[in-house]
Amino acid sequence: MTDLAALSQDALRAHARSLARPKDAPHWLDVCAALGRIEDEGLVVAWGYNSVRAWALAELDMDPQTYVQTAKLWEAVSRTTQRGEASFADWRAVSRSRALACLPALSLGADPVRWLTDAATMPAIQWELKLKKVDITEPWTTWRIRIPRSLVATREAALRRVAEGLGLDPTRCRDADVEHRLVGVLLEAVLGVTEVEGPES
Repeated sequence: MTDLAALSQDALRAHARSLARPKDAPHWLDVCAALGRIEDEGLVVAWGYNSVRAWALAELDMDPQTYVQTAKLWEAVSRTTQRGEASFADWRAVSRSRALACLPALSLGADPVRWLTDAATMPAIQWELKLKKVDITEPWTTWRIRIPRSLVATREAALRRVAEGLGLDPTRCRDADVEHRLVGVLLEAVLGVTEVEGPES
């Protein structure tokens, strides 16, 4: 990785542009780090832009979704490395798509090194299975809400409507984790409950 701290503002700008138009695709972490320093130092104001997003879309030809993903990745990389929870080498060993897939679990308090190691080494099928289930070694707390039997049909109808609203096939939403997420959406909409189940802080 280029020593970004040694680059002047103009050299950093040119470096970021070179990453956006490379002969060989750069590692996603290099792009994240360049944007991270530019944002941390507020350099885009001197370049005539009011935000890093506006600069990246204009000068790096990034689309909005790619910029948001890059910003989220750098936030996770920066947080975990500064806290000593993971190293840059841990992140560099992971593909961009798998790094993005790790973010929800890391935001819930999952062990960064373990998840990044699994992301770097697991075969595709095993990795997909990991993403589809809750890791039972993580600390979780559960709230149980009892409803009268007379409301079961109403609950099922509500879950179907939530599933349809999320663009899901209601007939395939019987997996416990999926159903839990639907219940969470429903409770948030109806009762203002924002967390039904999640990691302990």
